Order: sequence, then structure tokens, then C-alpha cells
Amino acid sequence: MSTLSAPRAPEGGDQHGVGHLIRGAGTRAVLTSLVTTALAFLVGGLVILATGHNPLATYRGVFTNAGINWLFPWVTGDARSTAAENLQQTLLVTTALILTGLAVAFAFRCGLFNIGGQGQWLAGAIVSTWVGSTWAGLAGPAHIILAIVLATLAGALVAGIAGILKATVGAHEVITTIMLNWILYWFGKYVFSPGGPLENSGTPSLNISDDISANAHLPVFWGDPEFQGLHIGLFIALGALVAFWLTLSRTTLGFRVRAVGRSPEAARYGGIGVGKSYFLAMAISGAFAGLAGGLDILGWIFHLGVQDIEASQIGFIGIAVALLGRNTPIGVGLAALLFGALIAGTSNSSDLGDFAPELAGNLSTMIQGLVVLFVGADVLVLYLFKRRRLRLPSLGRSNVRRGRVNGSQRSANPTAFSFDLNRISRTILAAIPRGVRAVAIGSLVIGALAAWVAVPPIAARSIASPIVLGVIGVAGGLFAAMRGQRRLGLIAVAVALIGASCGVLATHSGIAHLQLVFLWPALALSMLRYATPLIFASVGGMFSERSGVVNIGLEGMMLTGAFFAILGADKLGTWWLGLLCAIVAGGALALLHAFLSIHLRADQIVSGTAINFLALGITGFLFVLVYPDNGTPSGISVIPDVNLGFIDGVPFFGRVFGHLNLMIWLSFFTLGIASFVMFRTPFGLRLRAAGEHPRAAETVGLSVYAIRYKAVIISGMLAAMGGAFLSLGYVHSFTENMTFGRGFIALAALIVGNWYPKGAFLASLLFGFGYALGQRLPVYSQSAG
Repeated sequence: MSTLSAPRAPEGGDQHGVGHLIRGAGTRAVLTSLVTTALAFLVGGLVILATGHNPLATYRGVFTNAGINWLFPWVTGDARSTAAENLQQTLLVTTALILTGLAVAFAFRCGLFNIGGQGQWLAGAIVSTWVGSTWAGLAGPAHIILAIVLATLAGALVAGIAGILKATVGAHEVITTIMLNWILYWFGKYVFSPGGPLENSGTPSLNISDDISANAHLPVFWGDPEFQGLHIGLFIALGALVAFWLTLSRTTLGFRVRAVGRSPEAARYGGIGVGKSYFLAMAISGAFAGLAGGLDILGWIFHLGVQDIEASQIGFIGIAVALLGRNTPIGVGLAALLFGALIAGTSNSSDLGDFAPELAGNLSTMIQGLVVLFVGADVLVLYLFKRRRLRLPSLGRSNVRRGRVNGSQRSANPTAFSFDLNRISRTILAAIPRGVRAVAIGSLVIGALAAWVAVPPIAARSIASPIVLGVIGVAGGLFAAMRGQRRLGLIAVAVALIGASCGVLATHSGIAHLQLVFLWPALALSMLRYATPLIFASVGGMFSERSGVVNIGLEGMMLTGAFFAILGADKLGTWWLGLLCAIVAGGALALLHAFLSIHLRADQIVSGTAINFLALGITGFLFVLVYPDNGTPSGISVIPDVNLGFIDGVPFFGRVFGHLNLMIWLSFFTLGIASFVMFRTPFGLRLRAAGEHPRAAETVGLSVYAIRYKAVIISGMLAAMGGAFLSLGYVHSFTENMTFGRGFIALAALIVGNWYPKGAFLASLLFGFGYALGQRLPVYSQSAG
């Protein structure tokens, strides 16, 4: 598999993909959105009722906290003043949501899923903070305009990178935008940390920027300018809705974007530059999100810090806004108002009675997830309208005779064992790379050596060594890329460039400082701990994607496993029952994803995104409900370590492998089993056939539906095991959103590993090493200080 794309439907009919979601908002779309919202709030009300609270009273409190009662003329006096302040807060959030919703909607119109609105918003926020706080000498209007323009361009630049990669090498925009989110996240943490370029000039330890200049504040037209009054950015956002409509419906660019979104091949045949359209669509989408970040900073936040970066979810909520609004300007505006009211209404607990504000916040996240879930599966919503029986596809085997298939499998049975030494030797020799592939792998190793020679134990002091090795690695990678090994060759080039750069930097560092960081046994042990959740989730993702179902919900399944592992171990008294609870919970969430994406043929990426929202809301809600005071209690049964005392005295290996957690060993075992099952068993052969040639698989009597269901459930169970290790095997507790994007990193590891277990394992180790090295770098900084 070389691309992350939805598979063809195994039976007749078009798959409900991005093209289905970008249609105009006719009567059916409007009704579907209304029923979607009603269903989401209905399910949320059932959750409130299950906790012993009154759903109507809670929703009435949310309604009041959002300030919607200001519209009622009978609300007077102090209540009206309070309602006005609350409504101002709602509209402040709505302003940003309109723009982040447009950032998703415009890309959708070109057939792209821009899941990077959060990173693009952050790019705009960082740039506007920089301009607003450091360019204090500018006049007011010039200062504001410059900050807004540069913030918009910053968002366009970040999204444009994903567009260029999509247009040139076919990189899927979901993955590239997710990775760009993380790049902007860590960049933002760096610039506002002590020693960063935007550190607080008075108290660097605050991890927050200076306030922007008063000249750069957006004018406030309603409310107190000193206390988050409503600024003119609302009119800019409303103008963006008009610009969105005019661009798509009245310009040549809009026609090209819509044509590419409906059929890239037909558009290309008609002379439209598909690659150019991808780039422009992503750049314009990023411009909307960057503008949102700039308006938030200039309008009411006025500074940005590490905690703000960690807490913000505005770009992700924009996905729900765009989907509920059916990617139309009026729909996006109304959906933004709805979610703005929901967020503002649950952030203030004054009118929610005894309903905890933490529960209210997680309830808001659950409702967002339910909205995305029902929008993605609007076939189900339409069923409720029309009362039409959905045709349930059989999950059993086809009636086609399978004798010839089974016979052919027996004749070449991959599970038949043989101890033929010649066969074993041929297998070993076949695994040794040759030709151009060997050059690519060798270049990759040489590129890694460019960094390794400059750190302990070698610690070369001359910059010539990393530079020479880097040049050799780049040259070999380019040679391999031009001779057919494009993917591996380009990876070798990237590794060589990074390795040479790190090596040169290391030669300028003191050896004593380097020795504090590069304690190789400690680094290796930490690498394995960080890599283990990624190994489980990436291997699980391999099963799903090899069957033809994209599982972007690995993050939510991992988070669900982490919570239910702790809950099960706490309530049932033993870690292995906790692990079993995690596996069941992850499988159940995966079953929901399978039902929506396979059975109802909902868009697989939308379904996975909904799973992530739901998991975040559900686990946070249950965590606050079950452990309201001091979090998870101490003394919970945890997954034990495997003590290999007989290797304690072995240098390096004794310290690394002597006392590893049982789940780390189980991840190695899982890796081997997964590789064997996928490539050495009839089930693996059928699973790969279902993903690569579903029509052919059906022709020979295989049930593609059944295979895909099994594969997706396996992926959820494995991802949940990764989450269980995180809570029961490593941290020994649970906190809200504790997986913190590891599911997305696992998905990236799977893709870097080219959908093979070995590749996913090596990529997981690479990312795990990055985590481990980042954990030890503060030791270097402290010693340097």
C-alpha cells in the first residue's frame, strides 16, 4: 500500500467519501444537519440522565451561560447585563470557529481533508503574538493590519506545504497536516519557553509571551474593551463567509476547485491543473485558520503561552463545524454559533447546578464527536427520516463455491513448516538487500552515522566527519531515488541531512555535556518504553489498512484502552482483568468505526475523527465521574516487569533488557505474530486480498465485509493494548487525554514503515528514540546553564 485512501466499496454503489460530503446544502442536507444535531443532544441528554442529573435543566443552564437569553426582551436588569457578557464570550469563540470551519470546508470542496486547522491557527497566533509584542513602534492601524496579514500568510504557508506534498508526491493531506500540527505544537512550546525567542521579558519561567502592544488591539464595538469585549473580528469572519461563497460560486478559481473535488481525473482531462488546485485550496484553507489565530490574539487573548498551546482545540472543533454546516457558508456560520454557544455555555458552571464543570466540558466534547459521527453516517439519519429498512449485507461467506480457492491455498500453503536447510538458507539470502536497495539502506545507515560519530562513545571533535558522512549519505540516497528506490532513497537523504546537521552541532558541545545526555542504556530503555504504545497501535493499524479501511481513530482507541485498563484493574482487583477490559473497550470502539465505515459506508476519515472526539469526551467524562476528587487511587494492580536476573551483569543488555515491563516483551511477541499472520497464513492472504482487490476477492467467494470487520476490531484491540501499557504498565495512573497524540504518531509510523510490521516497528523505535532524547535534553540545558 502506497497511499492512504478509502478502498472501493465491496458491493455496488459509491462509497460515501469526501465527494459525498461536499455536495450543496439542499433540503436533504439541511434536514440531515438538524436531525444530526438533535440526535447528538439527545444522546448527550441520556448521558446526563444516567449520571442522576436533569438533562433539561443542564441544557437550560448551558443556554443561559451562552448568553442566548439576551435575545429575549423580557430578560432585564442585571440578568440582561450578565447575558450580554456571556453572549460576547460566545461570539468571540464563534468568530474563530467560523474561520477554522472555513479552513476545513474550502479544502473539502477540492476533495481534501484539512485536519491541520489547529497547527495553522497556531501559526497565525504565534506570528501575530510576535508582531504584536515586538513591533510596538508601529501606528495602530498599520500594526493591526500588518499583524493580521502576516498571521494569514503564516497559516497559508503551513497548509501550503501539505498542498505541495499532495500535488508533487501524492502524500495524503491527512497525514501531512497531522504532522504539521505537531511541528507547530513543539515549535510553539519552544518559542515561549525560557530561552526561546518570545519568552516573557519580565519572568521567563512563566512560559508565556509578553502582552501585545495596545496599538495592536482590535477595536471593541460591544462590551468592555478591558474585559474581553466583542471586537470587530466578528465582521471579518462574516466577511470571510461571503468571500468563501463568492470565490467558489463566482470565480474561475472556485470552478476549478469544485471540479477537482468532484472528479480529479475529469478535471485533468478538461485542462485544469489538479496539482495547482490542491496547493491553492490548501493555502486558502490555511489562510482562514491563520486569520483565526491572529484575530484571537489581537482581539481578546493578547498573549500566548505553553499552556494555551496545550489546551487549545479550536482547529479540531472546526472539523465538526464544517461537517455539520455541510461545507456551505450559511451552514458553517450557524454551526459555528452552535458550537460556540456549547463551548461558552459549558465553561461557566454558575447555572449548571450541581453538574460539575469538568463533566460539562467533556459533555461538550462528546456532543461534538456525536455530531461528527452522525454527519459521517448520514445514511443512518436518512433512515430515521424515511423509515426505510437498510439492506443488511451478509457477514457470512458468499454462496460461491470455494473449492478451487481452498485447493489452491492448500497447494501453496504458507503455514506448512519445513526444516529443509536449503530452503532456510535461501530465505536468509533473499532477505539480504542487493543492488539499488542495498545502496539506499547503506546510505541511510551512513546518514545515521553522521550524527553518531559526534556523540559518545566516539565523540569526534572535527566537523569534517559528520559532513563527509552526510554528503555520502545524501549522494547515495539521491542515486537510489533516481534508480527506482524513490521512497527509501528520499528517506536516506533526509536522515543524512538531519544526521549531518546534528553531528555538526554536537561537535560544538562539550563532551561532558554530551555524556550527560547520551547514556545509551538509559536512552535505549526509555526508547522502548515510549515506542511500545506506538508498536501496538501501528501494528493494529496495519491490520485495518491492509484490509482496506483507514483507521484514523487509533488515538481514540488507545485512549479508551488506557482508561478502561485502570478502571478494570481498580474495580476488579488485578491488572490482567484491567488489560482484558481495555481490549474489550478498544474492540467495541473499533466495532463502531467498522459499522459506520464498512456497513453504512460513511467516510472512513470522518468516522475515525468522530471516534477520537468521542473517546476524548467519554474517557474524560467517566474519569471525572468515577474519580472526582484526587484522580486514580494508589495501590492499583499494575502490569509487572519481567526480571531476567541472569543477564544483570551483561554490559548494556543487562540494564536495558534485565527488567523490562511484560507489555514491552508482549509487543515484540505481537510483532512476530502479526508478521506471521499477515504474510504466512490464509487469513492474512484473504485480508490483503480484501484490501487490494475486493472485487476479485468476492468473486472467489470471500466475504469482504466479514474480513474487514475482523481486521478493524483487531486494530482497535491492539491499539487499546498500547493504551493499557501507558496507564497500567508505565505511568500507573490515568489523566485526561494522556495518550496526547500517540495514536497519530503510530499512524505516521505505520506509513513510514510502508504498512509492514518490521517497518512500523523500526519507525516506532525511531519516534520512541526522539521522545527519549527530548526527555534527556533538559539535563543538557541545565548543565550548560
